[in-house]
Amino acid sequence: MPLEEPLGLLALLGAIPIIVAYLLRPRKVRMEVPSVIVLFEAYRPKRFERIFKKLVKDTLLPLQLIAILLFALALSGPYIVIGEQVSSENVAIVIDASGSMMADGRFEEALKKAEGYLSAKNTIVVAKSRPMVALEDAPPSEARKVLSGLRCGASSADLSSAILLASEKLPRGEGRIVLISDLSHYRGENPVGAISMARGNGHTVVVDEVVGNGNTDNVGIVDGWIESSEVGHVFHYEVRSYYEPRSVEIEVESGGKKTKTTLNLGADESKFLTTQLSAGISVIRLNVKDSLSADNIAYIYIPSRGMREILFIGNSSSPAFVAMDVMKENYVRSIRRQSSIPSLAGYDVVVVGDEGTKISKELGMMLKAYVESGGKLVVLGSESLMSDMAIEELLPVEIKGTFNETILSVVSKSEVVDGIPFNEISVVKGLETMGKEGSITLVESSMGYPVISYWEFGRGVVVYVGLSDMGGWDDFPTKPEYPIFWLQLLNWLTGIGEAQSYNVKAGMLMPLGSMNEVITPSGKVVTDLLLLDEVGIYTVDDKTYAVNMFDSRESDIGFKSSLEPGVYGGGATYTLERSENRMDLTWIVLAVLGIICVGELFILRGRGEL
Repeated sequence: MPLEEPLGLLALLGAIPIIVAYLLRPRKVRMEVPSVIVLFEAYRPKRFERIFKKLVKDTLLPLQLIAILLFALALSGPYIVIGEQVSSENVAIVIDASGSMMADGRFEEALKKAEGYLSAKNTIVVAKSRPMVALEDAPPSEARKVLSGLRCGASSADLSSAILLASEKLPRGEGRIVLISDLSHYRGENPVGAISMARGNGHTVVVDEVVGNGNTDNVGIVDGWIESSEVGHVFHYEVRSYYEPRSVEIEVESGGKKTKTTLNLGADESKFLTTQLSAGISVIRLNVKDSLSADNIAYIYIPSRGMREILFIGNSSSPAFVAMDVMKENYVRSIRRQSSIPSLAGYDVVVVGDEGTKISKELGMMLKAYVESGGKLVVLGSESLMSDMAIEELLPVEIKGTFNETILSVVSKSEVVDGIPFNEISVVKGLETMGKEGSITLVESSMGYPVISYWEFGRGVVVYVGLSDMGGWDDFPTKPEYPIFWLQLLNWLTGIGEAQSYNVKAGMLMPLGSMNEVITPSGKVVTDLLLLDEVGIYTVDDKTYAVNMFDSRESDIGFKSSLEPGVYGGGATYTLERSENRMDLTWIVLAVLGIICVGELFILRGRGEL
């Protein structure tokens, strides 16, 4: 309970003379009766026991001590806070949540400072690789809840974009922006320019620096990459010590085995190391105590390459069949549409080629059931698709007709089309299509018709490749990149890609196309746009990704940028007006004190002492 005048508690010293008076009070005369005198003489209590019994024997003593306590409390002015009054000014708080802010105590200090800036209306912007609005125009109570749930990312922060975003959320000409940061490295433009733009919008900008416990010593894994070799995969990584020499124990865990080695580093020295890794998840740890732990560990994921079973429904002389069949990790079976179709269960991918005939109703039903249960289907372009009722429901595009000569271009980034020069493919004919709702187009014609597109159907995926596999419409099968395209497509469909594509740097934004449940290092989230900003393992749609900090600038936690703390515009200092609504408890204490005093009088009167 807070007190306005704590010195009033000195009145408690009044209890001392009362206790002394009780101890020195004359004892009552005791009449000894001869018949029981032996019993009284047999038991003589110890001195301490006699004093204690004398104190607790009288019921008035506890009441008088409580009365003195209440009197002292009343003099001290007790009160409780029933609310607070803060400035009615709008405040947008920008919190730096970059990797360097994870250094000892910095982010915790930032959150504590943020609470001190809360006003009547509060907007909170979290500055990471891409700034986000965590709260908008909310009272202090909601702002505190949001602040308590914030966490740092493992990437650098775009402070400039965060300040501009905060300025957009405030009314023009009103409010303050508060940037709370360690003022270390940042990505993007210099924040000074954003501050000038915010001031141009009529906003005062306060820059508040956090330092944590002040330690700047750090050693970390600041870079890493994977290379394929004849015997597997090799991981190269860089370890750097900042400001101080270090002797670091490095522990590598891969394939169920652990190895340890010691690395000696001078001040501000880097060394490059190499290690052989097995398929699956491997972990490299620096067993060291320093100010930043996020860069002391690296996760590496290497997908295993088992045999893929592929069913090709089409002509075995098709270039598409040949391109898939030459890959040693593929087992490709070819059947014709007119053949008796076996069960599709167990095939990793089913590819429907161009045979110039429609798909039977029976095969169409089998393909639908296969995809709905999680299968992966690829449908190649052919004129028969224009009237193929058995498969049109599965396609991610609607087919309207045909078009003539065109130029292809990649419109969406994907490992499926990465490195393939589609603009160099000579196309003399194709299908005029329109993407269905929920589909994603990777390659389109100059007229805007989707040529390579996919979507999720049931639990599976259907890919439309509007290029003829028999070579009549285009010269893609003659290109050296043709088998590479099929390798990348099959790897993507079966969850096996280049090892490096599963190992990413923190701060990457991953579009998922639709709402998906994602397992992150800190728990599960459901999203359609995933920000990979935690160090650890992510699981996205049965695919595994390893995310690491790998940022030499963020690991340099002792660096200070040119941005200086202070108030930019609106005066040299910034004081937030804040007051508490208090309820005075003195009258309640005095009322209880009066009741005790009346009770004491009744006790004295009952004893006949009044």
